[in-house]
Amino acid sequence: FSEYSREEFSDAANKVKRSIGRSPLEIALRATLSDLEGSQGKIAVIVFSDGQNMGSAPLDAVAQMKEQLGKRVCIHTVLLGDSEKGKELMEKITQDVGCGFSVNADDVSSEEGMADFVEKVFLAKADDSDGDGIKDAFDKCPDTPEGVMVDEKGCPIDRDGDGIPDYLDKCADTPRGAVIDEVGCPLDSDGDGVFDGLDRCTNTPKGVKADKYGCWTLRLEDVLFDFGKWDIKPQASSELDEVVKVLEINSNLRVEVQGHTDNVGSDEFNKNLSENRAKAVVDYLINKGIDSKRLSFSGYGESRPVASNDADEGRALNRRVEFQPIQ
Repeated sequence: FSEYSREEFSDAANKVKRSIGRSPLEIALRATLSDLEGSQGKIAVIVFSDGQNMGSAPLDAVAQMKEQLGKRVCIHTVLLGDSEKGKELMEKITQDVGCGFSVNADDVSSEEGMADFVEKVFLAKADDSDGDGIKDAFDKCPDTPEGVMVDEKGCPIDRDGDGIPDYLDKCADTPRGAVIDEVGCPLDSDGDGVFDGLDRCTNTPKGVKADKYGCWTLRLEDVLFDFGKWDIKPQASSELDEVVKVLEINSNLRVEVQGHTDNVGSDEFNKNLSENRAKAVVDYLINKGIDSKRLSFSGYGESRPVASNDADEGRALNRRVEFQPIQ
């Protein structure tokens, strides 16, 4: 190495002139990327800068460098001066690329300091102990098994975000919010086809065709009632006979029949309407031979929506009769 000279280095750094609307650091990084086009193997880029008045453009250049060179490139920054803003930028550059470290110029101003810097940049072999391409200094998961794909923090990829990394996950496409078992597969404790954690009714009885919320529900659009009335329409018998079958299969099951409406009309009207409809369903079930002691009814009006009442689709979902098992 030639002897370090602060004056010569400062003079060289000052030769970099600012272009209109662009920082010298951005220009230098993009020029470096151009020079590296077609290169092979590992790359170490060393940045000397005071980091001041650079804006965010250098970080955009770093992002482009990372995109094109991937894990092959490490950026090491040397801060000139003692600007806190400059220090933040220098450290952010190394963090964003995911490989490298940041030091102050004073740290490399001596022969010993420069030798240590060069050794860490070019000679260190154990700075990525798990071999995932993320240096240990930035690796949040430094013991990743060989060959496992990792994210920018060095942790195994977990595409469905269930806490089980893909390489261990037996069900890597679990919906967000679902409760999983120890191998990453969603649980469905009541067997209704809607996963626990997404299931609003987790005790659905055997034989029920649950709705998308996991509940035992009949929509008013399933021809139960005419608008504003609670007389059960003749064509609704097939729907209600399915309820009878479920109650016969589950002979000890007790249920509350719940009436619900949208928000069209007054609160009082909707509550009365929903209660009368729930009672009409209970009467139908009793007439089909279901013991009245197994049945109760309530009208909740518009107080328990499952969707927004701001649109026709949501209001349609809210107009419903639900069967809630009673423990």
